Amino acid sequence: AAAVAVALVVQYAPSGRGAAHGGTAGGGAANQAGAHSSAPSGGTGPGSPSGSRTATGSVGGIPGDKITVQPLDAHFTDLAWKDDHTGCLPNSRTDPDAPAELQTSAPRSTMDVKAGGTTRLAMRFKYTWPTRYYVAAQVRQPASLQGSDSSGVVISKPRLLPTNGDYAEFTFPQDFSGEAATTAALVKGTYTVLWLHVHPNGDAYYLGCDGFAVS
Repeated sequence: AAAVAVALVVQYAPSGRGAAHGGTAGGGAANQAGAHSSAPSGGTGPGSPSGSRTATGSVGGIPGDKITVQPLDAHFTDLAWKDDHTGCLPNSRTDPDAPAELQTSAPRSTMDVKAGGTTRLAMRFKYTWPTRYYVAAQVRQPASLQGSDSSGVVISKPRLLPTNGDYAEFTFPQDFSGEAATTAALVKGTYTVLWLHVHPNGDAYYLGCDGFAVS
């Protein structure tokens, strides 16, 4: 089985606490036999302005498929995963109401993921398991998938976080889509994964950042 790393990230909340990737700024990864933690940020595009799109209403507290990312600061637009050692930069404010100890999982070696293939992305909170808590992931793809008609940004539909401590899991690229000509695909390059808390009205707020490289 492909190895995936798990990392723990301290959220960058309004109190000024810095996001950490295993103790450094950014996010972390874990082992699919491991995991890593990351900090909040959101958006369907690299930084969709707050209120720029209309979120769909919820049914019984369940958010619709359309997500409206609500960045909490200007740094969100430039947030990107650099490498496994550095994590994600710059720091961006996360959802102040999110539980602590976010753990995320993504490939931790270029040997574990190949162009044209698939991979698993996952997240959980290590110690707190909130109920009716929906999450989604936004993936910022390599420059080769960006162009005049494509932002290269894709996003998953919301998924209910398990309440038993298990990870909420997504398969890339199958569970992701973008607007217009933007498609999800694994190609050579660096991918940034932003985890989001999706509220019943479709507004999504940044929880943490992770990423991986494809050889």
